[in-house]
Amino acid sequence: MAILSMPAYAGRIALFAGIDNARFRRQVLPGDTLRIEVEVIKLRGTIGKSKARAYVGEELATEAELMFAIAKKEDE
Repeated sequence: MAILSMPAYAGRIALFAGIDNARFRRQVLPGDTLRIEVEVIKLRGTIGKSKARAYVGEELATEAELMFAIAKKEDE
């Protein structure tokens, strides 16, 4: 289940807050299709940490831990 679809976080947005342990495993070239998979590994209140991996085909291109903050959306 996606975090922002949970009732406690309805009407909110996730904001990028930081990156740790980034590793670039292979070059990504123009025309490559990049598939990004993200898994939340910790969530406390409105601050969270996730593990993200980017693939070109089945080959791992990049991985990193991403920190985020959940905030209320501003009215448009």
